[in-house]
Amino acid sequence: MFAAPARRPTVPSTMTLPPDPSGHHPAPEPAGSPDAPALWVVDLATLRFIDVDTAAVARFGYRRDDFLATTLEALTARADIPLLQAHLAQLADTGEACGRWRVRTHGGTELEVECRAHVTQLGDGAVAISTVWNRTAPPQGSLGGDPQRQLDERLEKTAASVPGLICSFRLHPDGHASMPLASAAIEDLYGLRAEEVAEDAAPLFALIHPDDLPQVNASVAESARTMQPWHDCFRLRHPRKGERWFEGHSLPVHEPDGGILWHGYIQDITERRRVETALRESEAYCRLLLTHAPDGIFIVDADGRHVVDANTAACRMLGLSRAALLTRTTADLVVADDIPRIGAEVERIKGGGVSTSLWHLRRADGSVFEGEATCTMLPDGRLHAVLRDISERRQVEAALRESESRLGQAQSIAHLGDWHLDLARDVLTWSDEAYRIFGIAPGTPLTLAAFIDRVHPDDRARLLAAWDNAVTHGTAYDLAHRIVVDGRIKWVRERAEVRLDADGRAEVGFGIVQDITEMKQAEEQLRIAAVAFEARDGMMVTDARGVILRVNLAFTEITGYHADEAIGQTPAILHSGRHGADFYRTLWEAIRHEGHWQGEIWNRRKDGSVYPEWLAISAIRDDAGTVTHYLGMFSDISDPRETQRKLVELAYYDALTGLPNRRLLTDRLERVVAGARPDGQFSAVLLADLDQFKTLNDTRGHDLGDQLLVEVAQRLRRALRKTDTAARFSGDEFVILLQELGSDEFVAASRAEAMAAQIHAAIAEPLALNGIACHTTLSVGITLFRDQDNAVETLLRQADLALNQAKDAGRDTHRFYNPAMQAAMEQRAALEDGLRRALAQDELRVHYQPQVDEHGVLMGAEALLRWQPPDRPMVSPGAFIPVAEATGLIVPIGHWVLDTVCARLSEWARHPTLGRLQVAVNISARQFRQPDFVDQVRETIGRHGIDATRLKFELTESVVLDDVDQVIHTMGALKALGLAFSIDDFGTGYSSLAYLKRLPLDQLKIDQGFVFGIPDDADDCAIARAVIALGHSLRLQVIAEGVETPAQRAFLARHGCLAYQGYLFGAPGPAEALEALAYAG
Repeated sequence: MFAAPARRPTVPSTMTLPPDPSGHHPAPEPAGSPDAPALWVVDLATLRFIDVDTAAVARFGYRRDDFLATTLEALTARADIPLLQAHLAQLADTGEACGRWRVRTHGGTELEVECRAHVTQLGDGAVAISTVWNRTAPPQGSLGGDPQRQLDERLEKTAASVPGLICSFRLHPDGHASMPLASAAIEDLYGLRAEEVAEDAAPLFALIHPDDLPQVNASVAESARTMQPWHDCFRLRHPRKGERWFEGHSLPVHEPDGGILWHGYIQDITERRRVETALRESEAYCRLLLTHAPDGIFIVDADGRHVVDANTAACRMLGLSRAALLTRTTADLVVADDIPRIGAEVERIKGGGVSTSLWHLRRADGSVFEGEATCTMLPDGRLHAVLRDISERRQVEAALRESESRLGQAQSIAHLGDWHLDLARDVLTWSDEAYRIFGIAPGTPLTLAAFIDRVHPDDRARLLAAWDNAVTHGTAYDLAHRIVVDGRIKWVRERAEVRLDADGRAEVGFGIVQDITEMKQAEEQLRIAAVAFEARDGMMVTDARGVILRVNLAFTEITGYHADEAIGQTPAILHSGRHGADFYRTLWEAIRHEGHWQGEIWNRRKDGSVYPEWLAISAIRDDAGTVTHYLGMFSDISDPRETQRKLVELAYYDALTGLPNRRLLTDRLERVVAGARPDGQFSAVLLADLDQFKTLNDTRGHDLGDQLLVEVAQRLRRALRKTDTAARFSGDEFVILLQELGSDEFVAASRAEAMAAQIHAAIAEPLALNGIACHTTLSVGITLFRDQDNAVETLLRQADLALNQAKDAGRDTHRFYNPAMQAAMEQRAALEDGLRRALAQDELRVHYQPQVDEHGVLMGAEALLRWQPPDRPMVSPGAFIPVAEATGLIVPIGHWVLDTVCARLSEWARHPTLGRLQVAVNISARQFRQPDFVDQVRETIGRHGIDATRLKFELTESVVLDDVDQVIHTMGALKALGLAFSIDDFGTGYSSLAYLKRLPLDQLKIDQGFVFGIPDDADDCAIARAVIALGHSLRLQVIAEGVETPAQRAFLARHGCLAYQGYLFGAPGPAEALEALAYAG
């Protein structure tokens, strides 16, 4: 029933006493008391004592070593062995038992004990932990009670709780048998009463199955001969229940008259036999499956070295007979390189679980094959392995991979992918090339909706119409459309069809998709080239050797040569003879080194006349940089008017966009100012700047930037009136001159603003440059004028000031110049000069505003910057901090603040009351992003020798949400120094919780703007509660600034904000004021 332990179990130093089944809990008694309970632990496989306590030693008189050298059975009174066996039977059935029997002491007396035990697993074996009470009755009279009656009473008590027959069986000297002792269970088990067999056991033997009776007689005789315990299983024909199976155990003892008496226990095992029979049948069935299973099955011994069983398939795989296989070791069968890995996997599953891995095994003929092995550990520690030969599968898989690889290569070369859509499950499957075309990582789960989301918005309706028609009618479609991939526009061609089921419902869709972006771009370039080729300038295209391949109509009109006369010739047919070899050598040297040449040249027409022309030659190269063609563009400048036109174009127009340049714009503006109309009509100058143009130029290349400038110029032309002028002023700046806006300033301003809005709308339209989707915006500054008192430079400066204000307002907007703006700029310049002086002449101050906990105890302060010019009022931080940010002065100022605070912390560290305070320092975005910021902080902390945990940096949301990965890296480096971090003014920006939870923050600070309305403003209350809840969920401390009333503090405390800053606790002031507050607290 219990497996014998492989080693002696170790008993824990502390054991829990089992509960009394009766519910009675005796009061604890001293271990040395005669009535104190004893404790012993017994190995259930051998009944040997494993451990005893001091109470057992005192009670029974044996030394601890004496106990450990014997068994519980050896100390039990011989007559009470049935009671012990009943106790053990109950333990086996229920895991708990309570019984009484007599135990011999070292002095030879017998004590009746009550033993309450429970079973536990220790190591590899089962043990019974028992609490033992002395229940020996005190003497009554000189002789005490009747021993037989006492034994009967104990037997009745024990038998009542045991599901079996406790009995004594006697074999008399004359050979007849009797059962002098039988518990009440005899009536249920045998259908007999105890008195029927007390003198003669023949009625009992008469019930034993005739086929089993000889076996029972023989086993009883053998036990009587050897005096070894009797054990047997037999069938019995019960008068009412029919045939039943029984199992009996008993111990023999010699009687004084020569008879033998067995004390034992008999139980009905019919149900157990049924289960065992079913198990054997199941094992037989499993053996049948094992033998005929198509996969190889091995059983390997617990050492992992020898195969102890294998089925037919395993033998077939290895080319060995079963007898031969069972002589092999695992090292004989498994390739050596696999053994360490397999051994590690076997170790991993010893605690349970399944391992599936690849094994390489060696056949009898020496060949090696690959198998997929699924391994589990059997209860007895042996390994069960199911092996499947996957050699053929590997060959098929390899062939399939080769086929798929070839298909993938072919699809990649052709930019052709395929797809399959299960309409019932809405599962879209793409080939790798289809993923690449759509710019999605291969293997990403897809749906039809995800695919449609990539289609260009202008093409979705057309594609969906084709798809709906295919789904409805089962028809195919073939169309080209655009998709948007990472902001770039690509062209694809799709061919698809839908298969319908028997009921006409769409079942699956499948098709191919091909990237035709390059083909579309080539077509577009061809169209553009075709239009350009028919310009009024003459054009010819030659190959790399200079042979003419194509000319346009203007070429024929200028030179007199028709296309069929020029094609196949070289440009030498046009040579006039006026230029020597040095001229042409210089010309071709420039083309080879710079890729182009332009200048004046004399050529000869077909009729022999010589004429001057303006010629531009460009080399055309392939992707490898090799010249493949030359393009020549020329115009006849023999007409003085044409010459003049070329000179004017070069002098007054921008070569890239064709717009008037700075020179022409200035000239026109001067004329408008000088010729101001007497009716007082207003004009306006608009200075426009492309937003984020530098980023596009740097990331996408100057060619794309140039294309964008050309497109913007064209859109400006279309947006303006004929009386207006648009000029490219410089780089990405454009100037628009608006005239005749009316004599009323308000009307003129309204018209200028309307024109600015029209320009915004024109520029904001999406555009595609080289297949890349681009979106750009303009910031515009506007200034109005109508008299001759305005210098051109003044107007342009005013427009520039207004432009800067538009950019400060968030870009993609416009602003008007006004005198107040000029005054503000002058004031700002004065502030900037003053700030530089303040930093140099020690006019800056650090004030400290207290921060307290929920009990009002000072825990730190926020360091706040103040500027105190000499003999002047203190300058508000709101006035000078933005100037410091804009000019970059915030970096040296921020370093000065940090140095000042660290010096103060170093001084405070010498005073216990002040040394515990933590100071929060605001760090600007520009200062935080300095490459050497961490080094500066480390140097400052080290120079002042402060505890970095006393320092906390407050960052705004704009700092932490710009380049989050770099911010996390910088914060991590500072956290390693010991610094803490707080988010300042939380809730006023656009925090992303996905970013926020990644940051190594310690604190959220509720902005004073939300605290101000508490507790009367419902919105402020809701926001405050939300920020507090968010802080708690992120395990951050929450502090509120701007707390000025007890009602605000009470509301915040009630909702879990337990740190405060505000005038309720103290105004910002010099360090001395904070020190006084700390000592007063």
